[in-house]
Amino acid sequence: MFEHDLKNKLIRLAHSNRDLRPHLLPLLKDGASDWIPGDLKENKVRDYLKIPKGKTIPMGKLKAEIAKLRAKSDSGEITKDESSMLKSMNLAVQFKEMGKKAKDAKPPKKVQEIAKDVEEKGGDPGLAYAVAWSVYCKYKEPGSPHCHKPATDYFPGRK
Repeated sequence: MFEHDLKNKLIRLAHSNRDLRPHLLPLLKDGASDWIPGDLKENKVRDYLKIPKGKTIPMGKLKAEIAKLRAKSDSGEITKDESSMLKSMNLAVQFKEMGKKAKDAKPPKKVQEIAKDVEEKGGDPGLAYAVAWSVYCKYKEPGSPHCHKPATDYFPGRK
């Protein structure tokens, strides 16, 4: 679940920020989740912060704990487990902020409709927006300022 949410956030961020695409898209390939440390699990962070499952992890609490762990790290008093937790928390903050940026960047209504249609037809929810953007930029609005490639570059091999 956590990795699926992360995949969705990476896809949305890649579509909303052209400059980040070359860096984000390789992370979405099969097996690319290996770059995520094994200890990056939402439940581990929740347990550490004593936050019940189903409740949102408060960003303020997360950042405060990161500051404490960084201070311990700077003084050389951090344990291996705390160091691992610090890495997980830093990534959690980055992903929450990426998700917020992606959520704030509203795609055109037509893209939202196409993505919803793809999901309703049984398409992978993580790829629904990628497909929707490609359809939008190739067939619906090829000259749109949202589209950063020529229409022929979307769905190569199709007419």
